[in-house]
Amino acid sequence: MELKKPEGELTQADYQKVKRLSLYEVARPVEDITLVGELTNLERLDFAGGDISDPAPLAKLTKLWHLQVNECGLKDFSALSGLDSLEELNASGNKVSNLSSLKGLTKLRVLALNSNRIKDTSPLLGLKSLEWMNLMDNPISREAIEALKKALPKCKIEHD
Repeated sequence: MELKKPEGELTQADYQKVKRLSLYEVARPVEDITLVGELTNLERLDFAGGDISDPAPLAKLTKLWHLQVNECGLKDFSALSGLDSLEELNASGNKVSNLSSLKGLTKLRVLALNSNRIKDTSPLLGLKSLEWMNLMDNPISREAIEALKKALPKCKIEHD
């Protein structure tokens, strides 16, 4: 991934001005997001398509309130565990099975995790701010869904 401006080189001051970034697979899939970690004032980040083999740079984006990482090949959410400002997470179509890294994200209101590999939803039971959650197309038991409904009565849960 490469960022440019019409004239001159990008500086650290330029990076600090970026609050929103959207990257969608057009000609080449997004793979290396190292540069995104330099955009520490990002509040909203949207990815769709690609293969993000190393999501570690996301950990530096502590001001994010919205993150979309659809169909990016993610296998875990460990890089997100410290994103305390995160209110909306859309991570559909990935390869995630373990949700333990989301346990501390208590400001989450919107969570879309459809089409992953999730079985254990217990890390979500304490996320009392959740208003809407999509868990479609995951191998989640009826018992786990019922436990979520009981723990999060104000949350609309979409599931199979």
